[in-house]
Amino acid sequence: VGMSQYGARGAALQGWDAERILGHYYRGAAVASVPPATLRVRVVEAARAIPLASPVPMAVTFAGGAPATVPAGAYVVRRAGAGVALADGSGAVLAIGGTPLGATATGDAPLRVAGTRLRGALQAHAVPGGLDGVNVVGQEDYLRGVLPREVPASWGERTPAALDAQAIAARSYALASRRASGHFDLHADVRSQVYGGRDGEDPRTDAAVARTRGRALTFAGRVVPAHCSSSSGGRTESVEYVWGGDPVPYLRSVPDPFDAVSPFHRAWPDPPTYGAAELGRRLGLGQPVARLVVLARGDSPRVTRLRAEGVRGATAELAGDRVRTALGLRSTWFTVARRGPAPRGAPGTVRLTAAQLRINQRISQAAVRRVN
Repeated sequence: VGMSQYGARGAALQGWDAERILGHYYRGAAVASVPPATLRVRVVEAARAIPLASPVPMAVTFAGGAPATVPAGAYVVRRAGAGVALADGSGAVLAIGGTPLGATATGDAPLRVAGTRLRGALQAHAVPGGLDGVNVVGQEDYLRGVLPREVPASWGERTPAALDAQAIAARSYALASRRASGHFDLHADVRSQVYGGRDGEDPRTDAAVARTRGRALTFAGRVVPAHCSSSSGGRTESVEYVWGGDPVPYLRSVPDPFDAVSPFHRAWPDPPTYGAAELGRRLGLGQPVARLVVLARGDSPRVTRLRAEGVRGATAELAGDRVRTALGLRSTWFTVARRGPAPRGAPGTVRLTAAQLRINQRISQAAVRRVN
């Protein structure tokens, strides 16, 4: 859905600039200036303790309390009843207070949170099962930690427009993900965008963030969630076939010939093969699979519904994404082909001779299946 990252690189190799690239993938959306914003990124999830360190003194604040300065060094944040406690490296508790605890290093020094250096501040929130660590950071500093984890920074050497397009799309997605409630806006992994903090920064992607500073995709005056993926296989998908909901003009299926630079554009290097019994187990049919029938595809050839038929008459209709997950496929753009004879007992099974089986095996091994 949205821009393919390899497609953006392919378009940049043909001389397209960032706005033209974005206009192709997000039809009807426009690049516009947006005001700066602060983002809340959950970098630690339901942990028993959060290691915290700073090379300079830190300002620490408990909810409802006055800020205090603690010396440079290593600390640990732990739960303390309904609140939180700050302990030193030896485990001695220095202070206990209400949640959230806030910590900020003086100057531009980074905080090290659970081993990762971060810009901005840390908030530690008490949650069921432990503590969430939330990095409160400006949108531009956030993007500096995102871009080299989303696309190779080396693309900036030949195709800086691809990095610029990714920076604008990532900024748009982040801003559109802000929440009016709750204690965080974004995950630090693929559930949102992969975020490496200060440790993930690279001068080439930093330059793309700087070139596009404050620029985001908008539609009807609102910043849009600019979804993207690594490779499209030659056509993106319309959003309603992936996550449901109403169609939106800027997340429609579009042709993507630029994605041809992707190593997974036309064929997977490792298409899986499963036996009938294993298929039945993975798809929850309760018996070996006799046949798989694709019932529906989206605006692209991606599978949206599939029927599994068992050797003893059981059937199950499955969403394409459910099949993808169960079978470990790279996407829902796939075809189904039988290798060898149908399982014994399958309706309409024809038993083949050994010679016929050898011929079928040679044909199957020589076939090139278009899967993506």
